Amino acid sequence: MYINSPKFEVGNVVSDWNESPSDSASASAVDSLTTKVNQQGTSISSIGNRTTSLENGLSTAQNNIAKKADASALQDLRNTVTSQGAI
Repeated sequence: MYINSPKFEVGNVVSDWNESPSDSASASAVDSLTTKVNQQGTSISSIGNRTTSLENGLSTAQNNIAKKADASALQDLRNTVTSQGAI
């Protein structure tokens, strides 16, 4: 037979079981950690959205640069043909 966590009371009225303050502190710590994890999840999601936005912007810039390079090459060809008197 083992006795674990005895409770001593003064008087002749027995009280109900009470939660240990350390149990309550642990529950509070878990709630605090849950809140922090949720905040981090929101932050990570936000960073993911910004990264996607940056990738889309970079893709657009690359396409515009490619178009500009094609237009520049076409203009160079046009100038060459014109200087040779073909146009």
